Amino acid sequence: MSYPPPQGQGQYPYPPQQPGPGYPQGQPQQQQQQWGGPPQQGQWGAPPPPPPARNGMSVMQKLKIVGLAIAVIIGGVIWFMSQNNSSEAEAGDCMKNKGTMSAPDLEIVDCGTSEAKYEVVKRIDDTLDMSQCEGVPGAEIPYQEQTSGSRRSSGEQFVLCLKEV
Repeated sequence: MSYPPPQGQGQYPYPPQQPGPGYPQGQPQQQQQQWGGPPQQGQWGAPPPPPPARNGMSVMQKLKIVGLAIAVIIGGVIWFMSQNNSSEAEAGDCMKNKGTMSAPDLEIVDCGTSEAKYEVVKRIDDTLDMSQCEGVPGAEIPYQEQTSGSRRSSGEQFVLCLKEV
């Protein structure tokens, strides 16, 4: 003959287990996360999970990279544009014309190469008067150039007296 289980004990033949040392007694208290989010169940004293990882770079990092790239491009353009080095020519330098006779673009080259077409006989600074080459011995072709300056400088102007090589 079987007897019904006693009231209040349910179907469990063993008494309820007591938690071991270091565990809280009774119902676990839910802890609220440090950043004010909703409490999570089952984290009895565990540290809160880290915030979600950011994908990629921040906006400031992207702007810095774009700014650096623009600065490098501008620097390259300025360097390239300054390669017209006829403004640095001195007597004895050889030059080639990368332009045309009506719109010359002179560049200093090594006198021992086949590119050398002209030699500077004399350089006359602070003038654009090409008639000053008329009395220079050996000078056959006058060339003038004026460079634009910055806000504090009016630029440079000079005449090169050239002979064909």
